[in-house]
Amino acid sequence: MGISEREYRSMLAGNPELVADDPGAVTAAQLEQAVMQASRTPTEHEEQVALFQWAETNQAAYPELALLFAVPNGGYRPMATAAQLKAEGVRAGVPDVCLPVARGRFHSLWIEMKRKPNTTSDAQRSWLDALRRYGHCAVVCWSANEAINSILSYLGQE
Repeated sequence: MGISEREYRSMLAGNPELVADDPGAVTAAQLEQAVMQASRTPTEHEEQVALFQWAETNQAAYPELALLFAVPNGGYRPMATAAQLKAEGVRAGVPDVCLPVARGRFHSLWIEMKRKPNTTSDAQRSWLDALRRYGHCAVVCWSANEAINSILSYLGQE
């Protein structure tokens, strides 16, 4: 049986042995942060960052990865900025990532990144369907690893 976060915090606060004077030792706060991070699910942002870190380190093996880019459609923006972007042509639902390299019968690869329990919106589904109709490969990936596997499979097509 586990302990609650409140009990865990109380345990750390009440135990001076967990506070390190040695600069090389792990403090209670560092230990707590590590435990909390290990127990939570990465965000879509963190998964996408991991994907682009992988792409950057693998460009020597897959030069096409230099063309991989993100579409900054999501996230909070002040109303004035959102209005400017809309006037400039930003469209709701465009997938998060694009690899504009033709492979097999496809013109490019588009990836919509999601984390459970999130689902695709109506606008995102419309974009994915339209991209597929016009000869693009368009997928939804639920993790950086899934996106990496999708990219590798896509690049492996002749």
